[in-house]
Amino acid sequence: MNKLYIGNLGENVSPLDLESLFKDSKIPFSGQFLVKTGYAFVDCPDESWAMKAIEALSGKVELHGKLIEVEHSVPKRQRECQRNAALLHSDPLVWKKAIAIFKGLGHFVQKLEEAL
Repeated sequence: MNKLYIGNLGENVSPLDLESLFKDSKIPFSGQFLVKTGYAFVDCPDESWAMKAIEALSGKVELHGKLIEVEHSVPKRQRECQRNAALLHSDPLVWKKAIAIFKGLGHFVQKLEEAL
């Protein structure tokens, strides 16, 4: 995954600020920075450059007085699935209720019980 999320940005951060930061850090990027209020996205040429950007910049570099966060961009739908999965795994009672609700589905419930 080569798309990066850059977070904890000040309101006045511009694409030029981010371009300068990446160029000064000698980290190549593809295309333009998509800047929103408080965060931005950018593509790196490949996975190794994306990892280097994360390692070099995340939590280590200030931009307009704020320490930036850099991580792999995760699509919204995937973030929601991960959050829901984390909720299910964190509460055994939720699992028991889910099993009770889906008892009629046989094979599915058997696999679910085995996963517990």
